[in-house]
Amino acid sequence: MVALATAMPAPPAPVHPLKSALKRKRPDDGADDQTPPPTQPGLKRVKVTFDSAVQVDIPKAWTSKSLVLVREEVRRALERHRSGESAAYETLRQIFNTKPFSDDAPTTGLLSKYVMTITSFVGLVDRRCGSLVDSILNSYWLGRDEGFLSQFQRLLVSLVSTHGAHAHLVMQSLVDKFISLRSSAGRLPGHDIVRRFELLDRLHKTLKCVLDTVPSSVRSLSSAITNGFPYSTESTQVHVDYVTNIIRVASYAPALKAEILSLTTDRLVKIDVQIQVDIEDLDEDMHDSLLQDVTSALDRTEKEGEADANVWSDSSDDDSDISTIADAASQRLEQLKVSVTKLDAILDLLFDYYDKAFENGKEGDKIETFEQLVAIFLRSILPTYRSRHVQFLLFHFGQSLPNMSDRFAAALTKIAFDKNQPAMLKISAAAYLASFIARGTHVPRSTVVSVYASLCTELDRLRDVYERSGSGPSLQRYGVYYAIAQALLYMFCFRWRDLLVDPEGFEDQFFEEKELEWIPGVKEQVTRNIYSALNPLKVCSPAIVMQFARIANHLRFIYVFPLIETNKRVRLTKSMAQMAAGYDGMVGRETALSSKTGESAFQLDAYFPFDPYHLPRSKRWVSGDYVEWKSPPGMEEDGSDSEADEAQDAEEEDDDDDDDDDDQEDDGDDGQENDGKGGKVTA
Repeated sequence: MVALATAMPAPPAPVHPLKSALKRKRPDDGADDQTPPPTQPGLKRVKVTFDSAVQVDIPKAWTSKSLVLVREEVRRALERHRSGESAAYETLRQIFNTKPFSDDAPTTGLLSKYVMTITSFVGLVDRRCGSLVDSILNSYWLGRDEGFLSQFQRLLVSLVSTHGAHAHLVMQSLVDKFISLRSSAGRLPGHDIVRRFELLDRLHKTLKCVLDTVPSSVRSLSSAITNGFPYSTESTQVHVDYVTNIIRVASYAPALKAEILSLTTDRLVKIDVQIQVDIEDLDEDMHDSLLQDVTSALDRTEKEGEADANVWSDSSDDDSDISTIADAASQRLEQLKVSVTKLDAILDLLFDYYDKAFENGKEGDKIETFEQLVAIFLRSILPTYRSRHVQFLLFHFGQSLPNMSDRFAAALTKIAFDKNQPAMLKISAAAYLASFIARGTHVPRSTVVSVYASLCTELDRLRDVYERSGSGPSLQRYGVYYAIAQALLYMFCFRWRDLLVDPEGFEDQFFEEKELEWIPGVKEQVTRNIYSALNPLKVCSPAIVMQFARIANHLRFIYVFPLIETNKRVRLTKSMAQMAAGYDGMVGRETALSSKTGESAFQLDAYFPFDPYHLPRSKRWVSGDYVEWKSPPGMEEDGSDSEADEAQDAEEEDDDDDDDDDDQEDDGDDGQENDGKGGKVTA
């Protein structure tokens, strides 16, 4: 019995397998590819207890986990999260949340195993796993190697295709990176530096991969682009980065091209309008100083951009110091400079985009792009009061391409003549049409003649209708009629030579010896309307009327100076009820110019939207597009402005006399006479 007891084995059998399992926690050459030891109930219990301990920090030993172990860990974390146990789920999230610069960061190799595993278990990553998806999307993935990037793209495709609820999260994360990427994203430990353009290339490659594989995700991308557009208060660089990238999206997502361009134009119009509101308060010297400062700022930005083509700065930019300016007026001026710089830079981007589209596109694609541009103009720009610069996209491309002038003019003419359109929109269309035809250097003569003849015909038609009412001149009632009349006067001043039957045979020095021959019907229609009871020369802008009178007289087109003198004794009186109703049943728009009193409050503004373009960077695109003002041969230019000023002064003096008469006639009438607001019509 004693000998038998002495022969009993000493250590229990389970000790050696447990020691072996613990040794796997130390890195070794082939640990990642080894198969786990045979499972035994006791050993499995010890292993599960050890691995499921809640740990916030990732142990260094985790960098050598096998793929089998990672698969088990991910599966268990996702399944337990569905049942309400989130400890392992939060540990899984922490793996992606850990920054690659920290000591306990997982290696790219280990992170790759998690990405592959989650892709295989993507069915378990449902709506309740939104926080995990968010952690994955916010991880440092763009700066890693190409192999990891491919695996990550497959994960995103799987998430979007399997769970529609995650499509918006994925798309919004990718879009946000258009402006949120930092230099640190391309400088990860143990990896080659990834430069700025390479990071963007990877980002767009990923976005295109998701779109190509899951076409339905385009809806989520559209929403993400709209939601991600910077606020108007954001810096110039933020806007430039964002617009540059969404325009790039349009190149591989044609279904979104029109929407992206429309969105950009809409936001740009808002910036443009706000600038015009602010700039009206500046005197001329401050306005010139503003443009000089903007030019300098753009030059600095361009030089810095060339020097920093491959590096991304994490610092804030042009408007970072505005809040430190103590003086409110100076702060407002600095903010205005930032806005002008922003407008100029984004417009330059749009000019460049359309220029390349028209230069490199097929004929059908060019027509489609231009039609989209016209549609954006009609919806966003034409109805907007105070837009000053954005419309020059149409001014430039509308005359720089064959047949595009006719297309743009036809679109404006259709609006101006459409009886179902609001009066304000028709007046604006007439002003745009006149300004485009008068100022466009490359607008062909055929288009000038066609548009002028059409406007004359429409003016005659409206005259015939309105004269039946038996009333005299009234801007409030016949606003569209006077807008078309003023368009004809303005166009004549710039394009009179194109209205000749033989413009090539016109002799500059000796035309006074013979009567000029005008295209059929034009002279008769203009004369008939000018001397009609509607009296357009009384209602149209005095400055334009006087310039037309001088040129028309010099060319022996029509002599109207006696009528102008007679009109000084004509009163444009309106009742308060008519002023409240506005013109054509609409309330007149009150503007900064509505403070004019007397007759001027009932006369049309000299508004033509293609006035000279002054934004310092983008003005290069419209250089050479203008018909510069030039008096007809033999007519003195020096006196033109003074005569127009004298006519305007005479109008104002006559207004003052009329106001004095009104004061005497309406004494004790509690100020029922016009206050200068509400009867004013502007386009």
